[in-house]
Amino acid sequence: MDSSSPEKIERLYDYHKHNLVYIGDYIKFADTKAGVAISANLILLGFFGNIVRENNYTETSLSEFFLIIGVLFLALASFFFGIVVWPRYSINKEYCMSWAGITAFENDEEYTTLIHNQTNEEFLEGMAKQNRALANICVKKYKYLRTGLIIFMIGIIISLLSWVFS
Repeated sequence: MDSSSPEKIERLYDYHKHNLVYIGDYIKFADTKAGVAISANLILLGFFGNIVRENNYTETSLSEFFLIIGVLFLALASFFFGIVVWPRYSINKEYCMSWAGITAFENDEEYTTLIHNQTNEEFLEGMAKQNRALANICVKKYKYLRTGLIIFMIGIIISLLSWVFS
């Protein structure tokens, strides 16, 4: 089967199409997880932040000191969760299969001309590039989500223990 046979083209098209959907779903899942984590984190920041604010710090006890450290960890976790949900996209005509890449074209005609004039191989190559770009975005999102969750758990443990022992 040569590289331009209809069977191979169809197989590669299906492969790339399914990967685009698969990776896109994982990106949405990371964003959803980060959104839930931000919500929980903001509730905890509000609760522990009020305790920190209401304390009289003329003589800070060890538990109050650790409560402040825990709140700082929670604030840092919010930063990482925010990075996860912050949009990442390339406004580049090379990635013409995503909404951001489509907006890089000056007008509708320029976009449709490119799409209609591509060979099957060029179209499949564009799909492969788009998959790679989305996979890179997905990896970054999950890296920041994991880091945020670790920092979040440390912040919860420190804050809870210092609150209980205060």
